[in-house]
Amino acid sequence: MFSFKTKMIYHQRDNRRKRVRFIKIFSLFIILIIFVSLLNAFAPHLFSPLVHAISRPLFSSQSLIGHSAVTLRDLVYSKQQLADENRRLREELKLINAIRTERDVYKKQVTELEETLGRVNDPTRMVFARILSKPGSSPYDTIIVDVGRDEGIQSQDLVLGPDDIVLGEVSEVYGKTSVIILYSSPEHKTPVLVGNNTIEASAVGKGGGTFEIRLPRNVEVVEGDAVAATRFPTKPFGTIYKVMLEPTDTFEKVLFRNPLNINEMSSVLIQTE
Repeated sequence: MFSFKTKMIYHQRDNRRKRVRFIKIFSLFIILIIFVSLLNAFAPHLFSPLVHAISRPLFSSQSLIGHSAVTLRDLVYSKQQLADENRRLREELKLINAIRTERDVYKKQVTELEETLGRVNDPTRMVFARILSKPGSSPYDTIIVDVGRDEGIQSQDLVLGPDDIVLGEVSEVYGKTSVIILYSSPEHKTPVLVGNNTIEASAVGKGGGTFEIRLPRNVEVVEGDAVAATRFPTKPFGTIYKVMLEPTDTFEKVLFRNPLNINEMSSVLIQTE
């Protein structure tokens, strides 16, 4: 019992001592703050080096943090710029590819059109010619074209339409123009090969792309047989559309026509020799 009371008394004294020590330290700290404040008020430059030395690490840390934040922001912005630039370049590449594809399509269409019209850039001396005058404006079954001696055109050069169909030949040549006579011109005679047996005959022009042939009555030809010009046997010329035979005639009359209508054409191809 006595021992317990003794311990309680010592414990209370110890707590009192700790409170007193705390109060003394706190009081000294307050006095020190007041002293420093008064001294700084009367001598402000006395502690500047010390304050600067203490505060510099803090300011440096703040500056470093701020610089890091700016650098990170710039990095994010640069990445965004790069992404935007890549996106813009991809769009431009798509546009370029689309333009290139469209150009190739147009180029192919132009090539096909030129081939259809007979315009062939060929080392075999094939010359594209635009028709300036057609039958009706020029003498019957003749046409005038916009190429002549300057382009190497010569008299009797072959004149072709689309698909190498034989039309006629050059009859007159000038510096920059030429006159072409169609083989269907009235009374113009053209040596031909008729039918599958390539029967030799002479076709007489009847105008408007039509011809007449007279063959012995024992020669077998039928409507639809092909007729080729003897000078150009591999090129199409015409097709038989009527065979006329009278009982009293020794010869049969064969009519054929050229598949092209010159009035619907705007150009021809001239094969020079």
